[in-house]
Amino acid sequence: IHIDETGSRLGDRVPTDIGIVADVNTVLEQFIDHAESFTWNKPDEWIKTLERANEEYQAEFKSELESEETPIAQGRIASEIADIIDPSTRVIFDGGNIGKWGKLAISAERPGRWLRLKGPFAPLGLGLPSAMAAQLHAPQDDIVLLTGDGSFGYNVLELETAVQYNLPVTCVVANNGQWGSVGGDEAPVGTQLSDTNFSELAKDLGAQGERITDWDELSPALARAVASDEPYCID
Repeated sequence: IHIDETGSRLGDRVPTDIGIVADVNTVLEQFIDHAESFTWNKPDEWIKTLERANEEYQAEFKSELESEETPIAQGRIASEIADIIDPSTRVIFDGGNIGKWGKLAISAERPGRWLRLKGPFAPLGLGLPSAMAAQLHAPQDDIVLLTGDGSFGYNVLELETAVQYNLPVTCVVANNGQWGSVGGDEAPVGTQLSDTNFSELAKDLGAQGERITDWDELSPALARAVASDEPYCID
């Protein structure tokens, strides 16, 4: 829809399905008035619609979110983080599959509650620098990064920067030794990764770290990480 006061420029910059010759402010006010008639413009009804959709979606993946299997299910990693973190904690998601589980399990209860980096531009590897920036922006808040091993590998050495500038971010790395979005038994060439122990690498860079292999170890590890007030990597 292109609105132009004279009509001389309709469709001259972008393809236009509907051209309107009128005062822009007047048309927008009319749009707003008309929008009032739609149910999606009634906040209470719209919120209830979203809540129902979210509940149905979570129910579909309940077994993954509550899984007690080993290796730890990605959904269980995300749900354990959701259970342990404080309402003021800011969460950054990086990576492919694991980021989707984070969005499912961890509610965005307030502005700035979480940041999902993999949007229309699909960037990977910005998780740790973004977590550090979030810590600088909100030093009073706990910052948790949930990332995959592939995405974490892009900028893992920035843990040294976090140590140098005393940025106590907690990094939770879902380490399955592959690019999870394209991995599997018949994975394409180049999607399998080495079994990097990121917790040991974190220690070499001056941070704290530990590797866990069972789901019931995750909550205690998260509590230790957040309470440490140091950069911390849970692999």
